[in-house]
Amino acid sequence: MSGQKNGILLIEHKPNQNENNHTFYETGNFEVNCICPIVDRNNGISNFFLVGGFDSDIGEGQIKLFTFKQKNKIEEGYSSIEFLQNIELEFNSKFQGFEMPITGLHQSSVDGKLLVTSLNNVYLLSKPNLDFYLNE
Repeated sequence: MSGQKNGILLIEHKPNQNENNHTFYETGNFEVNCICPIVDRNNGISNFFLVGGFDSDIGEGQIKLFTFKQKNKIEEGYSSIEFLQNIELEFNSKFQGFEMPITGLHQSSVDGKLLVTSLNNVYLLSKPNLDFYLNE
């Protein structure tokens, strides 16, 4: 809709308190439809998550990688999120990109592969490779 902001609402739930902190992270012309935490089978849940949606500037579905940024003290939780990169996929005769918005992301607990749904198709992608960010 015209004038509507696209983004991610991060809510920090504080048990036993009446207030929760919240921050809205604008994503520009990227319309967020779904979020999927990334699980590393060796280390458990990571600080990374994928966001699926639609980029109205280029007219195609996209998947983006984000991370949680911790506060100074671990027990205080997370204070923000940070965009890391667009997920780049190899194009071939069978895959020319996501023509429609990404509507669902799910990571398999068995092999780490991603099940991606759009308005017109279902895709099975390899498990996310986060080595670059984990080694940083």
